[in-house]
Amino acid sequence: MCVTDTLTRDTLGVDDLDALYPAGEPLPESEPHEILRTDVVTVLREHFRDTGNIWVSSNRNVYYREGEPAAVIEPDLLVVAGVSPVELADIKSYRTFQHGGEPLFVLEVASEGTASNDRGTKRATYATIGVAEYWRVDPTGGELHTETLQGERLHNGHWTPIPVTTNDTGTWRGHSHSLNLDIAWTDRELLFYLPGHDEPLPNLAREKTARRAAEAENARLRELLRRNGGPEDGRPPDPPG
Repeated sequence: MCVTDTLTRDTLGVDDLDALYPAGEPLPESEPHEILRTDVVTVLREHFRDTGNIWVSSNRNVYYREGEPAAVIEPDLLVVAGVSPVELADIKSYRTFQHGGEPLFVLEVASEGTASNDRGTKRATYATIGVAEYWRVDPTGGELHTETLQGERLHNGHWTPIPVTTNDTGTWRGHSHSLNLDIAWTDRELLFYLPGHDEPLPNLAREKTARRAAEAENARLRELLRRNGGPEDGRPPDPPG
């Protein structure tokens, strides 16, 4: 590290650093891509919420060489250990040389515009950064990657494949040692499991949305009964038509 690099970190304020290492521009993505990525972030944030030292981030610029703003990459999903998620909650971009931590896990969701980069430049960069595990999922079922779900673990600077199995129902499943979770692609969803468990980790945001929808529907039906007559006012409802 040169002297100017140290000065960059030690003498500039947060706003200046954010300007030097800015947040990324939102990338266009399909709705299924966005839903998949959002679901994964929601599930993992809830799972690691009480650990206090695991940070889960999505679509955030990652700068990995101080003084070189061009040395940047934007993972679909990044999990970092050894940091405070509270302290990093509002950062504009993640700077490995400033914020520290150990990049445990990266996930890329394939799309037509990104699949080749996921297998090439990004794969090489994640090895340079020292990401422990790199996973790729192809929502098309193999049109963009040769396999629907792929995992690799970094060993001595090189990627080694993580075993992923598939069954007759089309479920792909492997184990992430970094997260200590099983990862499965099934019915167009990416699910996470505690090892040895058959029920996936819950998606509390989706469950809350489903409960609200059910409550709204129940309220609508009660209002219909009230207007048309029914058990609530002692009269049978009017026949349809």
